[in-house]
Amino acid sequence: MKCLLLTLIFVSAVHVTAETKRATEKHVKVDLNGDGKNEDVLVRSLNKQGEEMTAFEVITEGQKTSVAGMFSSDSDDGWPTLKAIAPYPGNKTQWLLIDGILSGFLGSSSSIIGFREGRLEQLAAFKGAGELKIPGNATILTNAWVGFWSRVVKWSIATDGSLKLVPQEFYGVGTRDVEVVRTFPLLETRNSEAVVARTKEGSKVDILIWQGELPLTESKQLSSDVLEKSYREPVWLTGWYLIRTETGLIGWVKGEGLDKHLTLPVAG
Repeated sequence: MKCLLLTLIFVSAVHVTAETKRATEKHVKVDLNGDGKNEDVLVRSLNKQGEEMTAFEVITEGQKTSVAGMFSSDSDDGWPTLKAIAPYPGNKTQWLLIDGILSGFLGSSSSIIGFREGRLEQLAAFKGAGELKIPGNATILTNAWVGFWSRVVKWSIATDGSLKLVPQEFYGVGTRDVEVVRTFPLLETRNSEAVVARTKEGSKVDILIWQGELPLTESKQLSSDVLEKSYREPVWLTGWYLIRTETGLIGWVKGEGLDKHLTLPVAG
């Protein structure tokens, strides 16, 4: 009986140790040179066991670069996703994407590693920008949750790997059946005081599009400060919204104070 008990204790201890011990490094194959041959890329965690993964060292072809950020993960092994991405059409060059989630507040953390003029560098870092999509046509799409809707932002990729924001005059919202708790006027244009209609308390409206200024106009990086600022000073309560009433009338309303008139489905 004692032997069986000791065996169970030993097996349990081994099981717990296996669950808590995390790999300190991983290898991934990426064609960083674009020559059709995958390079062996070593990604090494610079954090101690039990700490969140916030810093890495990326090593390949005798070069290394450091990556710092918040790369928490909900995966079993605690590592963020490591994968090769192909940013350019008709070009074999690949980048390494380190893709994780931010701890402490809603958002994501992603870094892109590649060669710039023969040097291994972090080409871009997105923190709090939301889901990244790299369709392979020299663009990156970020899909970030902003209060009660998802804002899709497009970035163009230059040949040197730098990113430039592609501005949009309007951003699609598409939030439907939002209840009016206090009546407010809808304006003909953003520069007009002419009233198209007044919303009715208890009625439902559709929020169609948003027009306003993004935290950045052009940058290689989106910093976590941008996201944190947007939660202290919510960007979804700025700019203008185009709204459609139950009767089908459409007009503009300022984002400022909109939460006092509508039951906005704010999340995060």
